[in-house]
Amino acid sequence: ASFVVTVSDFSRQWLSTQCPDFSEKIHRVYNGMDSQCLPVASAKPLRPKIISVGRLIDKKGFEYLIKACALLREYELNFECQIIGNGPLEGDLRQQIGKLRLNDCIELVGALPWEEVNARLNSSSVFVLPCISEDGGGMDNLPTVILEAMNAGLPVVSTTLAAVPEMVDEGLTGFLVDECDAQALASALVKILRMPDLGHEMGQAGRELAAKKFSVSQTALILRMLIEKSLEE
Repeated sequence: ASFVVTVSDFSRQWLSTQCPDFSEKIHRVYNGMDSQCLPVASAKPLRPKIISVGRLIDKKGFEYLIKACALLREYELNFECQIIGNGPLEGDLRQQIGKLRLNDCIELVGALPWEEVNARLNSSSVFVLPCISEDGGGMDNLPTVILEAMNAGLPVVSTTLAAVPEMVDEGLTGFLVDECDAQALASALVKILRMPDLGHEMGQAGRELAAKKFSVSQTALILRMLIEKSLEE
């Protein structure tokens, strides 16, 4: 290969560790997004809405979001939570929701078209992705859905896993917690749900960061420069 591209500093470092003789060939180019193709954010609901999107599999950590929602209920917060996606853990998650008596505030929506996902992002209060490491080492790298949430002007709550800290600026565009920590997840959500102005400020800061750092015009330009340089050699 003339050069190798990966989507995060986290994965670039991992590849360089695995293949140290070729580390100079490895470049990070973030996945880009055209924010112009997204709908304008709509008015937020009177009842705060938590939203999450992803396959219903272990590494997404949805069981911890459900546990966090149970804690929010104990704190007497009025909210609703939608989890968009399908997958092999749907039955287990529905059972967990029922056991915790959260059927009235958590909805497993199933898979939806891209346009509908973005419409729901725009009508939500906060985006959550409680991703974790699987037993075999599998994990998310740079979840695109976090970028979509930032473009929709949502504050983001996620974990410190992999390249997520490259997307979420702790305390500025959202909050990052340790994986598998439902209590910390709930505490971060409480701050945003009880202080909607803070959530709005974080969401706007996230939208600005996404436009600055992940604009497709910028990321495509970097990739083009790498291609042109390789053709000159």
